[in-house]
Amino acid sequence: MNWISCNEKLPNDKEDVLFFAYGDEIILGYYNHKLNLWFENKCFDYGIEQKKVTHWTPLIKPTLFLQP
Repeated sequence: MNWISCNEKLPNDKEDVLFFAYGDEIILGYYNHKLNLWFENKCFDYGIEQKKVTHWTPLIKPTLFLQP
């Protein structure tokens, strides 16, 4: 898993990713470019300030294995 610094690049708007916040939490959520806030997928009532998130990584796309 390659972590990307938020200073270098942000994910696409509302794309599900894992992000590192508060110095010790890995959270499943997304970034909203219009609001400039990160949101946790399980909690829709508040956002996390950009300055509290340092890194993010895209989710691994599942691979479909077909049996012959």
